[in-house]
Amino acid sequence: MPTSQAVGWSYDSCGNAVTRIEEGWVEWLASDERGKTRLKGVRLVHTRLASPRKRQKSGCQYDAGREFHDRRCLVEGLSLFVGSDGLMLLLSFGASKEAPRNALELIKRVQIPG
Repeated sequence: MPTSQAVGWSYDSCGNAVTRIEEGWVEWLASDERGKTRLKGVRLVHTRLASPRKRQKSGCQYDAGREFHDRRCLVEGLSLFVGSDGLMLLLSFGASKEAPRNALELIKRVQIPG
């Protein structure tokens, strides 16, 4: 697809652009540090079926088994983060003390395709 006509999201793991919400995941890691939950590693990636790396165990996503073994991991679908309800959820990240550093960048990337 030509870059000038491409509309969608660029994905953190592989760099490809995808135009369908159903093909995306927003995922992050939540770790427990001294009794406080810390969110980190927020990124936008392909679902396993849409991933150009689908032959690999986890595709573009975090390896949930490995991450669970090392720390708590949360994974949510991209559709949860689009539209007005999704914007409110993303803005609540920004208001949270546990907000990932790149929450504002994620808001821009998810709410403004292209």
